[in-house]
Amino acid sequence: MLSRLPLRIRSPLSHLSVFFTAIPSIGAEVAAKGLRMLVAFKGHDLCMSALAVFGDEEGSDVHKRKCRVVCRAAAALVQSGLLAGVVVVMLGGIAQASSIEYIFTGDGTGTLNGVSFDGDFTVTLTGDTSAITSGGGEYFNSVTGTFADAATMANFTGTMDVIDNTAAPGYIGFAEFSPSFAVEAATNSAFETYDLATALALTIGSPNGPFTATYTTSVGDLDFTNITALNFQAIPEPASLTLLATALVGIGGLRRRRKGAAV
Repeated sequence: MLSRLPLRIRSPLSHLSVFFTAIPSIGAEVAAKGLRMLVAFKGHDLCMSALAVFGDEEGSDVHKRKCRVVCRAAAALVQSGLLAGVVVVMLGGIAQASSIEYIFTGDGTGTLNGVSFDGDFTVTLTGDTSAITSGGGEYFNSVTGTFADAATMANFTGTMDVIDNTAAPGYIGFAEFSPSFAVEAATNSAFETYDLATALALTIGSPNGPFTATYTTSVGDLDFTNITALNFQAIPEPASLTLLATALVGIGGLRRRRKGAAV
């Protein structure tokens, strides 16, 4: 079907297809950074400009190839004037995104691979809302993610879930089910009506002991000995898509202003 269209239409549509195919694999935030680089560098060598910003953070060769693909496609879209259509498609598809990020921020003590930590920590976990299961007043979602304190970041390597228990006073926690069982949780009445599938603003929780859980990570065992604060928030992937759409709108406005100045 696409091959039957005139070249002036077929070529931009091909770029549009590449653009949306690549975005899920590198992340909307990465694509948005690349688009912002288009503005900053006025379209010159967009791919290398974008990679200079986030290449060190996401340094795999595969990732860089994907970045080049999405940046070239984005540049072609700008030149072909399809930005308005891209924004419409992006905003129209927001409700269908299913990725969600769960963030626990706390204060506590423990050891990571035998090295003590004492203070703020963050547990960032990513799941898919289509994988949420429930039973007995509890919701579960399989996740992957990281633990970070002031000095170190480690990937969880065990089988991880976020668990919400709707029984009063409402519990939410991050748990490892394999190779051993571990769970740390916080309580708040807001968790009594939460189902892990939607956004939840930063919610102050009351830590729920005994705070002796051990998790397996990429750098060694993570052992908690005490948690004095544990808060929670959930951010669906559409927040990232909105960021990308905003970048597209900004580039479209810049392009129109340049056209007006040229006339």
